Amino acid sequence: MNPSKWSGKIVVDNSLAKEKILGEKRWSCDITLNDTVDNGTIWHEMLHSCSASYYDKFVYDGHKKIEEASVEFLSQQICTKENIISIQSYNHLVNRLRVLNEKFEYGTDLEFAKELFNVPLPLRYQWLEDKVDESLRTMGVSFEDFNETIQFIQELKGGENGRN
Repeated sequence: MNPSKWSGKIVVDNSLAKEKILGEKRWSCDITLNDTVDNGTIWHEMLHSCSASYYDKFVYDGHKKIEEASVEFLSQQICTKENIISIQSYNHLVNRLRVLNEKFEYGTDLEFAKELFNVPLPLRYQWLEDKVDESLRTMGVSFEDFNETIQFIQELKGGENGRN
């Protein structure tokens, strides 16, 4: 895992709640939270400081889905392991990672979450697709099952700027 680029500053800003945002890691590497967040949200934002913070906003925007999914998946696994209360987010994306790990048994959810998270953000989605592709080929699945699974993970591809 990359060292954290967190600035050491946490800003409490309850106006985030109007936008239904619990917290966010700013490009200055400050973390902004509303005052009702749990420790799981803090973990989530801190993990961004070890991942997306190594790139610019354009890279994050192009890979937002896999970034949020992998950060939240790892955050949930850490919180479960350490008995930390956490409001889960991005469940529609995280559940895809869980299903993949249940199907292909890449290790415990924590092991798989760490492995995925440690892939550099610009390469992360392609790494996952390649891993799933290899697993499907090893299993010798039908063409239909192969396509269905690849389409299933494509929800994790791309981001807000239409790239990737």
